[in-house]
Amino acid sequence: MIGRFAPGTGAPISVLAGLERMPIWQFTLYTALGSALWNAGLIGLGWELDAQWPLAKQYASSVEYVLLVAMAVAILWFFLRRRKARG
Repeated sequence: MIGRFAPGTGAPISVLAGLERMPIWQFTLYTALGSALWNAGLIGLGWELDAQWPLAKQYASSVEYVLLVAMAVAILWFFLRRRKARG
């Protein structure tokens, strides 16, 4: 569920979970767990970067684009796999 936190992917991940008929309790649990891990990672990253934050900020948009492309590929793979299964 880490994809839920990549910019622009929150709603599509929810739609994909619904398409796969994921139980709401399971989705909620994974979302809460993923959110806790994601926030803990960002807090740790903030502690580590400290004074280097301006340098990290310079590369942040590039990382976002890489994550968006990775998510687009994952979604495309998901739909292609699903289409093939229905074959």
